[in-house]
Amino acid sequence: MIATENPTKQFLENQRNHWQDWNIPYADGEALYQFITAYNFTSVLENCTSSGHSIIWLAYAMQQTGGKVITIEIDENRYKKAIGNFELAGVSHLIDARVGDALQIIPILSKTFDFVFSDATLAK
Repeated sequence: MIATENPTKQFLENQRNHWQDWNIPYADGEALYQFITAYNFTSVLENCTSSGHSIIWLAYAMQQTGGKVITIEIDENRYKKAIGNFELAGVSHLIDARVGDALQIIPILSKTFDFVFSDATLAK
């Protein structure tokens, strides 16, 4: 069971039914957290930040594993909203958030990852 005393977990609980844009369901966030912590992953890449729900779950897991997350969002407005949510959730220090096209950013990343999560969509 996930402790609710953690400020990040409390933020996720408080925002549970308020996420908009292209965000994963709460249960998927819990599953990501469990998976990352079970395997003690410390280096995570996420594509398609949206307003930050999934990446906050991943950063919450990084609090347990001692890792960091890189996230990429192509839409500047969603990126800015996510940055604010990272601050509110207390996880901005665990996240390297980048705005731009993942097809251009990923090839120049000079690191390997334990886990890659891509929930990008081709919306028109």
